[in-house]
Amino acid sequence: MLIATIGSCLSRNITDCLIGSRVLNSVYHNRSDRLVDILSTGGTKLKPLDELCERMAVGRTETGEFSPPNLLRNQSAEGFGRHRLPDGIPFHRSLVEKRFDLILIDNFMDLGARLYRLPGGERYFCRYTRSQVPAGFRLGRRLTPQESASNFREVVTLLRAAQPSAHIVFIHFPINNYPAGRKAEWARQLDEVLDLSPYADVLALKEARPRYPDGEPQHFHFTEYMRYAARILALHGRHRFPRLFRGPA
Repeated sequence: MLIATIGSCLSRNITDCLIGSRVLNSVYHNRSDRLVDILSTGGTKLKPLDELCERMAVGRTETGEFSPPNLLRNQSAEGFGRHRLPDGIPFHRSLVEKRFDLILIDNFMDLGARLYRLPGGERYFCRYTRSQVPAGFRLGRRLTPQESASNFREVVTLLRAAQPSAHIVFIHFPINNYPAGRKAEWARQLDEVLDLSPYADVLALKEARPRYPDGEPQHFHFTEYMRYAARILALHGRHRFPRLFRGPA
């Protein structure tokens, strides 16, 4: 089973529980509004990493998953959809050249990410210390649940047009590991307003079991990913063999 993931470690780690699957693309660090821009233009507006680093005043020497150059690589022409995938091709090319069986999407980036707006109007996700923010850069606001729902509706519509036979599953990111407050209310509102039918199946917002010992609230115990995988496999069976699940005529 050939898979693409869009969102975060939630979607990516679920694939580890899908025996016999292969992840061709993994899209990280792109909020839903950027996904709409990229997918609707076939990736033609994506910039090379060297140009992005220059424009964002970021050096290439720093390493680590959350380092600025790695964040920008995931938003670049050569790195879009290649998070922790040294081989392969960017996602916008795979959509044209490959045939996916399953596309998993989660909304982690939309939960709280804010994008920096450059003087020319372009927007990118990056992490600076306050003293590192380049002159003229403005940190934008977070998306509303309504904006996020509209964006994801467009994203799955574009994915369905590019991959008509792929099974698309959207997963609401569980937020019970985060302190109560804005994230919880935001997630609840998105769960209420999001409608992706008939383009995708949706796993409703739910609580997850305790996080990994690393203390990161976006990480969960392996058994939790197995639970998600079991639900997705059940949905995938219905998608592939709909006649088996129809009621009597």
